[in-house]
Amino acid sequence: MGVGACAAPKLCRRLYDSFMAGDLEKAQGYHRMLCKVMSVIFGQPFPSSLKAAVEMQGIDCGFPRKPAATIDTDGKRQLYSVLVEAGVI
Repeated sequence: MGVGACAAPKLCRRLYDSFMAGDLEKAQGYHRMLCKVMSVIFGQPFPSSLKAAVEMQGIDCGFPRKPAATIDTDGKRQLYSVLVEAGVI
């Protein structure tokens, strides 16, 4: 399962739909935004950052198991901000 599809399913769907409709300019914009989301996720402790992104969308996916590091408050703020910017939440 792809991290992008788990973290930003709506964005991935918009990317796919735009591409299939032949609107490559719009698809490229969605791809750039998905890259930005992924950059934030992989810039934080993983998989804690992915779990936080999923939780922010209202899906309970539990806590990361040890020895995975947890995402701090600043990381959560940054993640929330990029998800809002991407229209995911």
